[in-house]
Amino acid sequence: MVGGRPANGFKPIPKDYKPLNLDEDTHVFDNRIDHFNDFNKNTFEQNYWFNSDNYKPGGPSFLMLGGESRQNNFWTAVPDLEWAKLASQQNAIMFNLEHRYYGESNPTPDMSTGNLRYLSSRQALADVAAFIKAMNTDSRFNLTDNVKWVTFGGSYSGSLAVWMRELYPELVYAAVGSSAPVNAVVDFYQYLDGIQATLTSYNPLCASDLSAGLAQVSDGINNGEFRNVQSVENACAFHLRKSSTPLKNLQDVVFWFRTLQFDGGSCVYNNYTDYIQNLQQTVLDEDVSDARAWLYQCCTEFGFFQSTDADATKFWGNVMDVNFNTQQCAQIFVPTITNASIYNNVKKTNTHYGGASKFRGTRVITPNGSWDPWNTLGLLTPSKNNQVLPVPMTGTCHCEDMYMSGESDPQSLVDGRNLIATTLNEWLNPA
Repeated sequence: MVGGRPANGFKPIPKDYKPLNLDEDTHVFDNRIDHFNDFNKNTFEQNYWFNSDNYKPGGPSFLMLGGESRQNNFWTAVPDLEWAKLASQQNAIMFNLEHRYYGESNPTPDMSTGNLRYLSSRQALADVAAFIKAMNTDSRFNLTDNVKWVTFGGSYSGSLAVWMRELYPELVYAAVGSSAPVNAVVDFYQYLDGIQATLTSYNPLCASDLSAGLAQVSDGINNGEFRNVQSVENACAFHLRKSSTPLKNLQDVVFWFRTLQFDGGSCVYNNYTDYIQNLQQTVLDEDVSDARAWLYQCCTEFGFFQSTDADATKFWGNVMDVNFNTQQCAQIFVPTITNASIYNNVKKTNTHYGGASKFRGTRVITPNGSWDPWNTLGLLTPSKNNQVLPVPMTGTCHCEDMYMSGESDPQSLVDGRNLIATTLNEWLNPA
């Protein structure tokens, strides 16, 4: 993971889902490279998808925002997804817009640091605004003049969804931002606190085994036993498979966690030099480019660096402070990205959007799962006057409400989805 980002992003396609062709029905929209420079008229091709099967004149427009990964027609083609069910109920047309610099929506010919100057959430939101305006007048869709746009997203794109409602209320009528971390923070030590709490509540023995394994790793590094980790059997530059108890228990937890990610990846970075060199690549390569782009946004806007700074004596030990992460920004990009600049830019982000405590948007729904370590950065406080509706769901994970329902869904997830549907219906169809 880079910047807390799984290999295929925070809201990936389930690995067991096999539609006919995820790349069909791709459309291209010419968007401006720089929305904030009137002298720069250059454009780039931004991918999008749509599904008008449910649409009836007068119905709303639902827009799924792409985040830190490649998009395709998954979100518009699968009728069992939660937002697709909502679209059917509301006679809505569905759009999905790929985020600039991710997937194939590349404003620049490579990912060199200088070319990344156009990568920011503010430019991405301006992309969405331009896209909405263009679709409103596109004769293919025949949208009504007063069409109500609802933005959707999960994780980072969930933040974009609610920020669209906050900054462009004249274009966006309502928003649903699942697991949206609207509060930027440099030292995100709460992430591991959340994982510890979830593991302990789910299986205390598993949590204690993990803690013991981490302690053995820390001791082995400090006393020199594990300094030459490449000598361990089955180790390679990017993952370590074989170890002894309690390290075996730690390994089992790590690879179990990997199987929970929809990408199904099995490789865990284990060589720091190779890791840095991999992310220094500037050629347009989907796997590397998406990870590099997200880390750049973390270094210049959000932070989100997960550390063990919370408690140096207990569960995680003190094996990775925030500086371990922030120093990578200078190593991978440019030396001018320093600790001071990172903290300053994160402060600017929270000032611009308001963070969680000063969010100015209205008519937004923010689902969050209790097992999601990102939930501490979300909009968790309801505001009846501003129609800010948090939807807490016990025993659910990151963006879980966005996917297909199942027989094993906890009741809190069922109730949460019902509340989202009921609230959206009330907003879109006021009495």
